[in-house]
Amino acid sequence: MNSVKWTMFNLHFWSVMMDVGFSVFTCPFMILPALAGFPMGLDVLLGIPIVVAVYMIMTLFLAVGMAIVSIFENRYHLLFGIDTWWHYARYPFLILNYILSLTCFIPPLLHVPDQKQAIVILQKASFKPQRKNYF
Repeated sequence: MNSVKWTMFNLHFWSVMMDVGFSVFTCPFMILPALAGFPMGLDVLLGIPIVVAVYMIMTLFLAVGMAIVSIFENRYHLLFGIDTWWHYARYPFLILNYILSLTCFIPPLLHVPDQKQAIVILQKASFKPQRKNYF
């Protein structure tokens, strides 16, 4: 049990952080036909910007997934990979995956387009269908 104690604690930690972040801090109210929503949790009271809250929630989802991968990797290493090349490659693999899970949503959130400019571009690009009298 000693060999899986820290990986299970890692999964438990990230899972609890995701649950608390999603249900207490963000508490999203979804408007599903438009695929839109807004936060109603402590983020609003604390004045945390919506972009930061979205980044935290998406990153926590990835961190939980990475913790699950860590448990499977630990089991594989203990059962099959102790005397193989995987013994040396596992730590760079885990570190790289955790770094990617913590940083992969930064570029999309930094390049959110301005909605007013996007509406103007769409109005210029949109075309009006021609009415044809078929009857």
